[in-house]
Amino acid sequence: MNGTRVVDICRGEVGVTESPANSNRVKYWDVYPQWNGSYWCAAFTTWSWRQVGVDLLRELGEGSFYVPSIVNWAKWKGIWKTDEANDGDLVVYGFGGSVAQHIGIAWPDPYTRDYRAIEGNTSPGDGGSQANGGGVYRRYRKRSHILGWVDMATVASWYAPKPESESEPEQPEPEQPEPEQQQPEEIPLKPEDIVNAFLDSQDFHSGKQPTGAEEEGHR
Repeated sequence: MNGTRVVDICRGEVGVTESPANSNRVKYWDVYPQWNGSYWCAAFTTWSWRQVGVDLLRELGEGSFYVPSIVNWAKWKGIWKTDEANDGDLVVYGFGGSVAQHIGIAWPDPYTRDYRAIEGNTSPGDGGSQANGGGVYRRYRKRSHILGWVDMATVASWYAPKPESESEPEQPEPEQPEPEQQQPEEIPLKPEDIVNAFLDSQDFHSGKQPTGAEEEGHR
């Protein structure tokens, strides 16, 4: 599943920090270099999903880096949910209110009531900024901090290749009409041509001398 692959990629990013420190400059802005140095929690989620071929920048444009825009887009597309998270879903946080402030990659842990995720642009613990920290960290958070999730399995399905049975059927080539047989041009016959043809068919035109009876018949 794509969501599991994304989580595996994000796990390999845990511990990456800004360079230099407190600069908001990170490699995740490779998806949109002109914004390197800006808040980057959503750049991290966009980068992570791009590694498996899902391009949130194509879906939202610059809105893919602004958490409230992501929420509005998800609601418009019918992929916003508030009940259950799956691996790789985008988890949206509102710390102390209903305003979407921060985003991460959901990684549900069945052995705890808290909600596990991997987040960029956060702090490793409850101290420090939660929405503008300096690195990528695995975090456990209370349900009260979560506004909802974006169903990324549905988004990934938009990028799946179509089965052959659903692909466009090949159109048969149009049959080429058979060329019309050209009728030989009729040449009008003159009366003398008819007489000559008739005489050509007679024996005396083949050099045979007519018998008396034949001669009589020609008279």
